[in-house]
Amino acid sequence: TPAVLLLPEVGAGDSSQGRQARALGFRAVFLASDIWDPPGMRHIPESHGTVYARQWHPDMARPATQQFTTHFRELYHEEPRSSAAMTYDAIRIVTAAISRAGSLDGTKVGTAIGETKAYNGVSGTISFDGTGDPKRTGVLAVIGPERDSIIRLVDPRP
Repeated sequence: TPAVLLLPEVGAGDSSQGRQARALGFRAVFLASDIWDPPGMRHIPESHGTVYARQWHPDMARPATQQFTTHFRELYHEEPRSSAAMTYDAIRIVTAAISRAGSLDGTKVGTAIGETKAYNGVSGTISFDGTGDPKRTGVLAVIGPERDSIIRLVDPRP
């Protein structure tokens, strides 16, 4: 019997794969990709206990994360999702890059973004290394019926 089952393509509120697996007797852990929407899955009992990877979690013990999460809850009266934190960081990275570039020229701003090192954002530490993809903090968490629990934070290697 397998110990885990990878369900990489389940979206918000869609757990047909998980329900089918449970109905067939699969009792081990589901692994989810970052496309999953854990807040949208909590109402589905079959999703409880699923381990997922994310770029952010509102319970990260970082001052910037806690300040962002508190402010977001006060403003919108709901829990922020990963997309809110990542958009906040993206805007701040682009704004800082425009300032460093001294220009709105796309090429210059793009170069400045690519030179970003150890940006300390609400979603963790973010750096670029010339590939165009960020090196960033990752989160492993598990879906619970009320809240998710962080298993581990993984910071990028220098």
